[in-house]
Amino acid sequence: LVTGVFGAVALFLLPKVLPLVPASSDSLFAATKPVLFGLALGAALHLFWERWNFWALLTGLAAGILLVLGGVA
Repeated sequence: LVTGVFGAVALFLLPKVLPLVPASSDSLFAATKPVLFGLALGAALHLFWERWNFWALLTGLAAGILLVLGGVA
């Protein structure tokens, strides 16, 4: 629920906020892909080891790989 709400808010706010960000901060934002991949991997592994939920592991890994390779982030 929280992810859905913040995702919806981001869809409306990001187009209005991004023009205010200076172009020189692109190199700073380039570091977000590995961070997001690490977060997705860590969450998936936590769910797998704590709850032995194999589908959560696969979903987290797929989401992380899509973020890194797909250029979503």
